[in-house]
Amino acid sequence: MTDSHHTCQVLPRIKIAHLTGADGILTELRSVYRAARRGELPMADATKLTYILKVMSEIMTLREMEARLDCLEAGIPYQPRNSDGDDQAAQEAH
Repeated sequence: MTDSHHTCQVLPRIKIAHLTGADGILTELRSVYRAARRGELPMADATKLTYILKVMSEIMTLREMEARLDCLEAGIPYQPRNSDGDDQAAQEAH
């Protein structure tokens, strides 16, 4: 049986940024904003995606602070994360 009340909507293909750092999250936020402004993305969906990106940013900040604290407690110099989001110094400290 088919339901005549439901239709499929073809969404535009959107390139998603690498979300491993602040630059990637900012790029994605810009993309969501532009898609919402052009009417390609419902504002309710844009709001939800923006919230998710905000939470991701907060978690990344927390990870950074934890890595710095781990290094401080271990007495080793802090080394910033590499491009894939791993923290070399924190891994070496454990």
